[in-house]
Amino acid sequence: MAIETEDLMDWATGHAVEVRRLYLARRLFQATGGVVQHGPLSGYNVGARATWRAADDSAKILGLYEQEVCALLARLAGERTTLIDLGAADGYYGVGLVAVGVYARSHCFEIVEESRQNLAALAADHGVGDRVHIHGAATPGFMTELAAQGVEASDSVVLCDIESSEFEVLDEACLQSLTRAHLIVEIHDFMRGDGKAQYARLLERASRLFEVTEIRTGARDLSQIPLVSDHWTDNDRWLLCSESRAKLMSWLHLAPRS
Repeated sequence: MAIETEDLMDWATGHAVEVRRLYLARRLFQATGGVVQHGPLSGYNVGARATWRAADDSAKILGLYEQEVCALLARLAGERTTLIDLGAADGYYGVGLVAVGVYARSHCFEIVEESRQNLAALAADHGVGDRVHIHGAATPGFMTELAAQGVEASDSVVLCDIESSEFEVLDEACLQSLTRAHLIVEIHDFMRGDGKAQYARLLERASRLFEVTEIRTGARDLSQIPLVSDHWTDNDRWLLCSESRAKLMSWLHLAPRS
């Protein structure tokens, strides 16, 4: 009975935290109109509709969401003009980085129909509907399909965030088709019973073709964000940074061998 009570308390605490995060996201949205305040996506309006974790809007609006990944995407745009976003969700990158001029165009792959509809609406709202191309679920042949449409791997950065399907999609043939692209892959080994083995195999085949670097979530500095310096408690300010992750996240950056 004690174990069951502890489990219930854990669930109740977790639920309360997520409710608070959603409240804070709405409060911040009202204060900013949904416009990103800092970082490479400054000026982008995330929109009032979220089909994927609305509570994450807080970190997005503050420019803290996946800060390390966002900075790398912006840096790589200095040599590439096309973003290929696998698992585009609501288009924070696939629409946002085109809307603010970081990338000239994007190809957004998304398995959920509701999210694809939101992607199209956001792209139209930001005047980039003709430069944001929306596709269904990513398959191992996605780059071959895009190449047939004139998309060049050598001009592309691929962001892969597909909730553990990276282990199937990024097979040997797929990686071979991407050797001239930059890839950033979010790792979801914790979502699979054999995730550690799957990750090891992905790392092995990627290392044969690319220079591989691991990226991990780092520190967040709220002292540089005046918007939340007053009238926000410490507890709430730190909840604004939360991305509700199951663990400390990591990504792989697969860079072409020169």
